[in-house]
Amino acid sequence: MEEACKLVTADFIDLMGRARAMSATDAHLLASLAGQLRISQVVDPWMTVRLEMRKSTVPFSMT
Repeated sequence: MEEACKLVTADFIDLMGRARAMSATDAHLLASLAGQLRISQVVDPWMTVRLEMRKSTVPFSMT
């Protein structure tokens, strides 16, 4: 489960860098302060984790 949490956080940091030209440091800070990790499923061998955040927290609209 720890690895799934690390992967979703890394994906979020990458997304913010590409979509919002946000530095990795700023994206990591945003994820740490405003993101909520939620466990979606734990079915051996799969574990799914998502990072949730209010739309109003993300700088500018993602659409």
